[in-house]
Formats: sequence, C-alpha cells, structure tokens
Amino acid sequence: MPIDVVTCLLMEKLRDNLNLTPSFKRAAKGWSAKIIVKILPEKDIPYIYKTYLEIKDGKCIDLRALEPEEEVDADIIIEMGISTYVALLSGKTGSTQAFLTRKIKARGKVRELLLHKAVLDELNKLMNRLLFGGEAIEVLLPLLKREFFF
Repeated sequence: MPIDVVTCLLMEKLRDNLNLTPSFKRAAKGWSAKIIVKILPEKDIPYIYKTYLEIKDGKCIDLRALEPEEEVDADIIIEMGISTYVALLSGKTGSTQAFLTRKIKARGKVRELLLHKAVLDELNKLMNRLLFGGEAIEVLLPLLKREFFF
C-alpha cells in the first residue's frame, strides 16, 4: 500500500512537534538511534505498517512511514500488533507492561531503547493528541481547503 499524503503530513507535524517538546528533548538528549516500528497485521489489516524514526544527538531528524517493501538499516526494530498499538496510543496500556507481556517485541540495541523509552512515550503522546485529540484536522485543513476551493 503506497504512502498517502495524509500520512506524510501527519508524520511531518509529529517530527516538528517532537523537537519542540521539552520532555522529548530531555529524554533524547545525547542519544542517536535509527528505529523502525512495525505494526503487524491483525484481522482486517493485510499489510505491515512500518515507521522509521531517526534521532541524532537528541533531535528527531527523520520520521516517516516506509513503503511495505522498503528496507532501511536500523539499530532497533520494534514489532507489535495493531491492537497493542491502539492500546498504547489510547493509554489503555503502557509500553513497559506491553513489553513485559511480550505484546511488544524488540531487537537490536534493546538496552538503549529501555534507557530512552521516554522518547517513544513522547511520540505516542503526540500521536494520541493528533489522532484522538483532533489536532490532525488542523494539520490537514490547509490541504483540504486547497482541494475543495479553487
């Protein structure tokens, strides 16, 4: 499934907001890592959704969805089912609990990930605000205006 414009806009907004968030800056300070998060198929979702996050010296320099066939090098690979991802975003479960119950699997520099888990927690908080808090509408509004008004 090709990446759509909406996903690109939301990822760009997330990246910009991450770098403005003091708690993200503290959590990522001095850290550099390339992370892939794979959302594995469950029930009606037939494909793996992959997100690439690159942190360099405590700043998010890249955050984007990957095409299903796209492969990139990563220091850490995180895998979870869509139901676990939704539970994380909605706050129904925490990342530590999901990791300990093996609902989240991680490979690579897992120790580093655990030391900097607040980085991904901040990303999840921002995703929650965008998707469930209505901020996605604000991000997409300029695109919608352009599409519907000539």
